[in-house]
Amino acid sequence: MTKLTLPCTALILVFALLLSACGNNNNQTPNSPASVNASTSPVTATAELKPFTISIGNNGGSNQLKLAQSKGWFEEEFAKINGKVEFSDFQSGPQAIESLAAKRLDVTTLVDGGVITAISGKVDLKLTSYLSSGLKGINYVIVPKGSEVKELADLKGKRVGLPKGTTNHVFFVKALKKSGIQESEVNIVNLLIPEAQPAFETGQLDAWVTADPFAYQEVSKNGATIIASGESLNIPAPVFTAFRADFAKEHPEAVEAYLRVVKKAVDYEKANYEEALQTYAELKKQDAELIKVLADNYQAQNEPIPDQIVAEFQASADLLLELGFLKEKVEVSKLVDNTFIEKNN
Repeated sequence: MTKLTLPCTALILVFALLLSACGNNNNQTPNSPASVNASTSPVTATAELKPFTISIGNNGGSNQLKLAQSKGWFEEEFAKINGKVEFSDFQSGPQAIESLAAKRLDVTTLVDGGVITAISGKVDLKLTSYLSSGLKGINYVIVPKGSEVKELADLKGKRVGLPKGTTNHVFFVKALKKSGIQESEVNIVNLLIPEAQPAFETGQLDAWVTADPFAYQEVSKNGATIIASGESLNIPAPVFTAFRADFAKEHPEAVEAYLRVVKKAVDYEKANYEEALQTYAELKKQDAELIKVLADNYQAQNEPIPDQIVAEFQASADLLLELGFLKEKVEVSKLVDNTFIEKNN
């Protein structure tokens, strides 16, 4: 028995070794699926992410968004994460807010007043970067040439045109309070820009609360007078990147990609200011002098939202609650999310 067992055992061992050798040879065969190591497989980030589309709203004609769009930077960046890009232009905040509420829009720029209006309308937002102080260029109270109205106190009983629910409206409420005037003492006419401008120019309004380029045009071409502004009253109107909260939650990589493109546009403007101004004038078909005024006033940036801005914004929201503009308290800090932009910095 012993003599028979040893040869059998040896044969079994040899057979096992042969199988092992064959297995190793198969693993080394280039065409064999087993030769591909999962850890070194060239799987790209694009292949790992589901396709999606982001709808970007240019609210008020942002120079930086126009620049990035014209250079294809959004498409280039979003292609890396399997995303497609759609663009929409909005002349004022209410239109953009309506599209955010209907989920036709995923991201836009909003001034503090627009954010408050959106929140009061139950639009859930995340503010992901700070774009401008908005002290200049966003809020003016102008009166026609030859008007007897010289200051805000003279507006009692007068017709003042503005788009309700916008930063212009919020600014005007704050401005009136600083001047000791109740909103009820002024006849506010709710007009969007396409309606307000002809009404102002034909004498149907005693004053118009608006932004550049419209204030600039009325002053330089038609002799209108500025009786109050964000700068003169030290009432900033901070500008933010505002995402729909559910979109930001579902596509955090898209928020980061968007902010990278905005930073690229802001950096390009700072490094090539005169060239950028010329590009803006061509893209927007506007006078070069006007473009320079707008850019100088705006002072574009793309930074984390500072604590001071959050505190000032909270004070504004509390004031509007006190005045009845808001129906419930807004916790501004809960809207702010700097994590996306901090990852890019």
